Amino acid sequence: MPSRMFPARLILAAALVATVGCKNRNYVLEACPVRPLLGTSAASARQASDLRVMTLNMWGINYVSADIDARFDALADRLSSDDGIDVVGFEEVWADAPRQRLLEKLKPRFPHQADFQTEYGRSGLAIVSRHAFSGAPRFIPFPQTGKWWKPWTGEWFGGKGIGAADLQAPGGAVWFFVTHLHACYEKSEGACDADDEYGVYRGHQLETLRAAVNEIAGDEPALIVGDFNFTKASKYYLALTTKGVFPPDSFDPAWQRIDEPAAPARRIDYIWVRPGRSGTWTASEEARAVFGEPVRGSNGTEVPLSDHCAMAATLRRSG
Repeated sequence: MPSRMFPARLILAAALVATVGCKNRNYVLEACPVRPLLGTSAASARQASDLRVMTLNMWGINYVSADIDARFDALADRLSSDDGIDVVGFEEVWADAPRQRLLEKLKPRFPHQADFQTEYGRSGLAIVSRHAFSGAPRFIPFPQTGKWWKPWTGEWFGGKGIGAADLQAPGGAVWFFVTHLHACYEKSEGACDADDEYGVYRGHQLETLRAAVNEIAGDEPALIVGDFNFTKASKYYLALTTKGVFPPDSFDPAWQRIDEPAAPARRIDYIWVRPGRSGTWTASEEARAVFGEPVRGSNGTEVPLSDHCAMAATLRRSG
C-alpha cells in the first residue's frame, strides 16, 4: 500500500473526483424539523450542572459541497445566538477558509476550541466548547481508513479519526469525543445495514473508537458524538450497545444512545453515553434535530444548513 504522505493538492484532487463517485448522496439527507432553539425551549427545565451537547456533519468539502460559505456563516450566527448549547462536535469541516472563519466567529461564545489536524492534513473534525479543556485535546487517527485504489470515495485521503477533549463541565469533568466513520456508498440503505464492501473498515474504526474511549476515559463516563454511518438496524449498532464486545480485557460497558423520539430509520448521527463504574450521564432533554431553518444560498435560493441534521441533547451527571 502506498504512503499517505501526499501533498494537499492530491487530497483536493480526490475530493474533486468524489463529485462523480458512486456515493448516492443527495444534498438533503433527510428533512430537518424547524424547532425552537434549545435555550428558549418552553419545555426546558435546565439545571446549572446540565450539559447541552450537539453534533453536526457540515458537509464542508471544497469543490464538492454546495454553498459552503453561506452555510458555515449561518451556522456561526445560529450558534452564537443560541444560549443553550455548551459543546459541539463537528464533522466534515474540511474547507479551510470557511472553517477558520466559523471558529473565529464562535470564539466569543465558544472560546475553547480544538481543530484537529493529522500528519496527512485536516481530519474534518473539530470541537468547540463554552467550558475549558483540562490539558491538550487529543487526536487518534484510524489505522484503517479505506481503499486507496478507490480515491473517488475520498476516505483514504480524508484523515478521519477520533477527536477528544477533557471538558471541565459544571456537572463534573467528562471526556468528550467526536468521530466520523467510513461511509457506505451504497444506493440501498438496506445494503449498508447488511454490511457493504466498506463494512470491514467501519468495523475496524469502531474497534479503534471503542478502545480509545476505554483507554482515555478509563472507568469514568464519557460522551461520544458524530456521524457513525450506520443505522439502528446495523450489526455495528448492536455491537456498541452490547457489553464487552471489544476489547475484552478492559472496562467495556455497553454504550447508551441518547434517545430521539420518532427518529427516522435512516438516522446515522448519534449522541452516545458510555457509562462509568460509579456514574453516568442521562438525558434531561432527549435528543432532537435543531437548526432546521433554511439558509439563503449563493444564488438567492433557500438551501439546508447541511445534508445532515444537527442533533442536540441536554445531559445530566448521575452518580
